[in-house]
Amino acid sequence: MAEKFQSLNICLNPNIIITNNNLTLNIVGEHPFRREGETIYISNTGLTKEIIKKFQEKTANIYNLKTYLINSKELSEIESLNIIKDFLNERILYLEIYPNNFSTQHLEEIIFELNPKYMYFLKNQIY
Repeated sequence: MAEKFQSLNICLNPNIIITNNNLTLNIVGEHPFRREGETIYISNTGLTKEIIKKFQEKTANIYNLKTYLINSKELSEIESLNIIKDFLNERILYLEIYPNNFSTQHLEEIIFELNPKYMYFLKNQIY
C-alpha cells in the first residue's frame, strides 16, 4: 500500500492565489478544518515557498517530494511525510487520482486496505 500511495501524483491547488509573501485560499467544498466560503492566509516563506515554487513548475509524485525533503532539508522520512500530509490536509496540494491514471482495481485495493468493511459493503452492494 505504501508504494501505491507514494506513486500518486500531487499538484498545486489551482484555487490558490500566490503573492510574494502570502498564499490565499478561498475554501470551496469540503475541508477538514474550515468552513466553505472561509479564506485561509498562509505565509509564503521558507519551506512553503520552496514547495509552492516546485509545484508551479510541474506536478510530482509523493515519493519525489518526500525524497526532495529528506535530501535538501535533512528531514527524516516520517517528518517529510508529515509535512506532505499537512499540505494535503490544508488543501494546498491535491492528490491527482483520475480513472485514466489508475485502474478501478488499483483504487479498490487501496480502499480495501484502508477499510475492509467498506469493501465488503461495496462488493455486496449493501447501501
